Amino acid sequence: MPIKVLFYTAIEGELGVLAAALAFLRKEFGPIVEARAFAKREVSDPGKEEELVAEASECHFLLLRTMGGVESLPGSRRLAVLARERDIPLAIIPSAGEEGEEQRQLSHLSEEDYHLVRLFVSYGGRDNYRRLLLWAASRFGGRELPVEEPRPLPWEGFYHPNYPGTDVAEYLATRLGEGKPVVGILFYQSYWVAGNTGFVEELIRQVEELGGVALPVFLYATRNDELGSRGIAWVVENYFYRSGRPVVDVVLNTLMFA
Repeated sequence: MPIKVLFYTAIEGELGVLAAALAFLRKEFGPIVEARAFAKREVSDPGKEEELVAEASECHFLLLRTMGGVESLPGSRRLAVLARERDIPLAIIPSAGEEGEEQRQLSHLSEEDYHLVRLFVSYGGRDNYRRLLLWAASRFGGRELPVEEPRPLPWEGFYHPNYPGTDVAEYLATRLGEGKPVVGILFYQSYWVAGNTGFVEELIRQVEELGGVALPVFLYATRNDELGSRGIAWVVENYFYRSGRPVVDVVLNTLMFA
């Protein structure tokens, strides 16, 4: 029988990543995992919270993803109580910008398992979620499966659909000599991970149609030494400056709370 996983998140972009991971996993191993996913905005009334708790009570593994503390997910404390009462493994994973001690304390997993799950989720992307689901099916479903370690993805980098595999230095060496205004574009690494880059590509297209040079850079805005994200200050200095002087004339910042 498949194991049942509940995924409840304050970061809706991760729902598409989870769906892609599940689809890929089913092609490889069949229906070994069933997932029930809830976004924060769905759990906005008592009736929906009751549905969330009822679903959780039938699951083998609960995975919660906060952004802004435990209170960012309504009902999360009820799920923590349920997990302990029913002995259901529970991981409450903070975003990379959160300290996360309360999330760890409310979780119901060993230190080793919690650390592993946090890496799977924090590194993100379809393949890491696929590895997470394989690990859960093995760990909580009693299956012998090829479990792989979490693999980090770049936290920051240059992205241009017409220059795949090109690093920013090579791109700038080619484009700066054109004498056109350079427009920096900042966008979240999570959009790049999820392949949700359509709006960035449209910005690039419009900048270039108007006679500019687009310099699009994805990043995780908060520095986190444990996970390896360098933060927005490092990104601006290393992508938008050369030898202490700016190479951009203007920056389009698509980040929230920045």
